[in-house]
Amino acid sequence: MLAGPVFSREIVTAPRRVRLYAARAAYAGALLVLLGTAWQVLAGSRSIHTLDDLAQFSITVFHVLVPLQL
Repeated sequence: MLAGPVFSREIVTAPRRVRLYAARAAYAGALLVLLGTAWQVLAGSRSIHTLDDLAQFSITVFHVLVPLQL
């Protein structure tokens, strides 16, 4: 079992091209890079010590990622 029963069943029953998995991995990687860049921008501009600071970061990331996802 690789990452759960649903993923294992998907691999067995719906074989797809490797290019599709590579594209999905690249997309997830791009989102992680964007998230990391946003973290560096926020952490570089001020220190993050409270939950309020993390909440502000969450709001910022949400406003960046939602239009990208749509």
